Amino acid sequence: MKIRNKITLWITGAGLLAGLLFSLVISYEMIEQPYELLDRELDSQAHTLLAGLDPRGGLLTAHPDTTMLDSLGRLYWFKVFNGQQKLVYSSAMTNYIDLPLRTDRKNYNISAAIPPGPPALERDDNNEVTFRVRVFTISFSGQDYLVQIARPMEKLQEEIVDLVISITVGLLLFTITLLLSGYFVAGKILQPIADINALAREISEKTLDKRIPLGRNQDELYTLSSSLNQMFDRLQFSFQRQKEFIANASHELKTPIAMQRLFFGEVLQRNDLPDDLTTRLASQSAIVFRMDRLVKNLLELSTLEFKETFTPTQVDLARMLTTALYEFEEIIQASDIHLDVALEDSVF
Repeated sequence: MKIRNKITLWITGAGLLAGLLFSLVISYEMIEQPYELLDRELDSQAHTLLAGLDPRGGLLTAHPDTTMLDSLGRLYWFKVFNGQQKLVYSSAMTNYIDLPLRTDRKNYNISAAIPPGPPALERDDNNEVTFRVRVFTISFSGQDYLVQIARPMEKLQEEIVDLVISITVGLLLFTITLLLSGYFVAGKILQPIADINALAREISEKTLDKRIPLGRNQDELYTLSSSLNQMFDRLQFSFQRQKEFIANASHELKTPIAMQRLFFGEVLQRNDLPDDLTTRLASQSAIVFRMDRLVKNLLELSTLEFKETFTPTQVDLARMLTTALYEFEEIIQASDIHLDVALEDSVF
């Protein structure tokens, strides 16, 4: 797997994890908050309903004005039990459905199927209604009453389902956005490395003088570029010394080999030598000739390699000529050549 894909996956995974945790927290708060508000509403309405009742003979009866109780009875499922858990009052909605009483829980949800009838109840596709039930004890007129109150919350359930769907779709879109943005960001992060790689490929033994430009920020890429440049410096130095050695060795070997060729040429012109010695000298002369040709090739090769980095310097001609005459002194004397040398000092 490419590094760019790995970085993209890491960015996407980190962002998705953060988004998922954030969504879970928000979802929990958004789901729990309506239930808390609904429980508070049920508590308040339970006290309101009890305020509209009159306790007589251990039973709760409605006041003469039942307008409030009738309006609330169409919206809330309501039962009141005395201390012996006997039913003392119930709302009109209890005629259509009976919800089980759970004294071990203060609030819970329950779904129940009811026949068609009450217009205030909204049913789902299975002809069921979901209720939020609240069970608690209220002291009223010196007695404790167990109150069970419930309210249909089909719309709330639908909103919660819509919320979950919206969050899921949002996470999917967020993941796609993270993948695209992560791939783009990974490309931007790796672009300097790609540039360094391209420049490193351009640098060869012919272009060892090139260097990777250093960035302004002394970050990891700056350190990498600096290390590569130091490596190229060492390589350039090694190649330079190698070329100089070949050039110097070829130049130094040229003169002795030339003298050897002149010696063999002079000796082979003599007629007083035995035939076997003449044959051996001719063979050695051919070897020296091949050596001379090899040295010339090396010298020409080093000359071509140094052509790009040639730096002209001043040469003392008097010293160079004096050295050449000294090296060829024996050949000049053997050839009976007379030379008159008149050189000034330090001729450049």
